[in-house]
Amino acid sequence: MRTDDLVKQRIASLIAAGEKVLLTGDHDNGYVDDSEARGWTTQALFFIDSLIGSDSVYRTHYAESAKGYRYKEDIGGCVSILKALRQDIENGYLVELRSLIAASVFGDMIEMAEYLLSEEGYKDPAASVCGAALETGLRQILEMAGHPAKETDRLQSLNQKCLEHEVYNKIRYAEVKSWTGIRDHAAHGDYGEYDAGQVKRMIEGVRGLLSEHLR
Repeated sequence: MRTDDLVKQRIASLIAAGEKVLLTGDHDNGYVDDSEARGWTTQALFFIDSLIGSDSVYRTHYAESAKGYRYKEDIGGCVSILKALRQDIENGYLVELRSLIAASVFGDMIEMAEYLLSEEGYKDPAASVCGAALETGLRQILEMAGHPAKETDRLQSLNQKCLEHEVYNKIRYAEVKSWTGIRDHAAHGDYGEYDAGQVKRMIEGVRGLLSEHLR
């Protein structure tokens, strides 16, 4: 099952569980069952944090409503927030949000690699950091394309999968393969097998690749 399908399945089950919580407790006084509500709000909050982070507007509003988890009105608000999030997921906005977050994270890594190379003259750490950004970025790109990689997949196997699934063409594949070679040499201490100019071109190329696919 694709990651997005698992997300949709999980949020549907959380919404259904929240609606069951609304049926518990003392309805005359507007209370729900404490233990049921506490468990459910905790699960839902963990889901939101895992999915889109702890600083999202959905998380903020959900956490505010969840503070009154003893009250039917507040639990109803939590359920409504999850339903709104589900609608955004179904409309494809979640993919766009994850792309923006990923682009920011990888942008920071690329900037670090560039700083190590241009400001400090450390071509080898720069190559390693850039290679890490590339490997992690390819995993994200494959997941967004609906072809999640295995945990055991390494950079070249990720590159091969991107070609097989037509994420990019053979020319880009060859570029990524050359960057993989530089990263591997850096990882194995073969520092004489590449120079600062090649690392600079690698950084520029990886930045272009991630900008193209994570925007």
